[in-house]
Amino acid sequence: MRESGHDVTGVFQAQLALDKMAEQPFDVLVSGLRMPDIDGLTLMKRAKEIFPDIIVIMITAFGTVENAVEAMRQGAYDYILKPFDIDKLLMVLDRVEAHQQLALENRQLKAQLAMRSVFTKSLATVPRCKRCTNLWKSSVAVIARYWFWAKRAPVKK
Repeated sequence: MRESGHDVTGVFQAQLALDKMAEQPFDVLVSGLRMPDIDGLTLMKRAKEIFPDIIVIMITAFGTVENAVEAMRQGAYDYILKPFDIDKLLMVLDRVEAHQQLALENRQLKAQLAMRSVFTKSLATVPRCKRCTNLWKSSVAVIARYWFWAKRAPVKK
């Protein structure tokens, strides 16, 4: 996975994974469903308490429809059956990246709309500035984009 450009941290116990997540942010958690110390669904629940936006991919050799439905219902992004080819996991990670890009664009657009609304409403209340409102509307997108990127630096992978 590192060869594909992913920064990977591997641990062999669920509690160690939680300890690592407490130290640094992670975008994706790939977890087994059945593990000796904590089951995968409990790990997913605890991980989402730390990072609500974390993407969780469950992997199991004990796949049933009930297990898959329960994992997805509790917030898993995908559910992969063992044995699996690494290309399958990489394909899911590509979808995760596209999903995260859409979520980022969504947040940017919401920030732009919020900024536009604030500027438009404040200018519309001043009689001399009503003519300026259209100019501000076109400038707000640039201001909102700068504000958003100043608050959220892109994550390097």
